[in-house]
Amino acid sequence: SNKRAIYRGDFLGGLFRFQYTENTGAFLGLGARLPEAVRFWLLIVLVGGVLIGILGFICTSQEINSLGILGGSLVVGGGFGNLIDRIFNAGAVVDFVDMGVGNLRTGIVNVADVAITVGVGILFVSSLFLGNSEKESTPVEDA
Repeated sequence: SNKRAIYRGDFLGGLFRFQYTENTGAFLGLGARLPEAVRFWLLIVLVGGVLIGILGFICTSQEINSLGILGGSLVVGGGFGNLIDRIFNAGAVVDFVDMGVGNLRTGIVNVADVAITVGVGILFVSSLFLGNSEKESTPVEDA
């Protein structure tokens, strides 16, 4: 099995369920059944390269706004957290919390996954604001 789950209990009326799970795949186990060598190249080497690229962009871009820096930093921080976990945990990340109400659940995730998800959401909002400010500052030519 690619996942090992140990149930620990519900907290705050089931809003949080804690259980230990080792995830050898990506988001919610995606790709866990791929051969180990393929997972290494995709989830360690490729992800590491992408994270370094994003970090370089954040540090050098003159066009990124404060929300973009915040969102990108959350993505990079969460990504490196999961990457370090994979490197020191035989290619797996430790997921441990399932959030939700009733049958509406997130699946088992970790703090790094939450940081990545929130960061992507902030980047989306940031791109909307950046896109609007560019449109507003573009001069309109008289016809």
